[in-house]
Amino acid sequence: IRDSTLVLKQQHGIGTLLMSYGYSFSQQSIFGEVNLKLKRLFLFQLFVALFITLFCALGTWQLYRLQWKMELISEITFGLNSTPITYSNSIKKNYQRVISDGSYNFKDQIYLYSLNEKGKPGFDVITPFETLGKEIVLVNRGWIPKEFKELPKINSMKGNTKIIGLLRKIYKANIFKPDND
Repeated sequence: IRDSTLVLKQQHGIGTLLMSYGYSFSQQSIFGEVNLKLKRLFLFQLFVALFITLFCALGTWQLYRLQWKMELISEITFGLNSTPITYSNSIKKNYQRVISDGSYNFKDQIYLYSLNEKGKPGFDVITPFETLGKEIVLVNRGWIPKEFKELPKINSMKGNTKIIGLLRKIYKANIFKPDND
């Protein structure tokens, strides 16, 4: 016991005391250990604060997105439940039900490749429609399987036709949309 007391009085610091008992490690001052612990604690607190800020920002973004989505659903529901009005180029309301008389132009018809809800390949049929007022409107007539593309029965409407549809605005493409082929 006296030897260890002597070692304690003769040596400075706890690190040298432990070294005298066979422990070897890099010797640091107590203040260096405290500074390292404070630095690590500060970095951890900064890390936590940054992630809390990030998660709060993402939550706020989700709330704005929810509000936008609810307004869109309300607008679509209102448009689907409205009575159809006669089509005109001056209508600016999105998702408005319209009615029009005219004829289809099948020679300028477009087939857009797409998959149906079950993943089966096919085409959306987009056909120009000329109203009696000589306005051209693109009408999405629906999805057909790949095998029906060349069949004449999909273009069987001749002469004047009355159509009722849902008018949609054309949106400008954002930066993430690829260019058309």
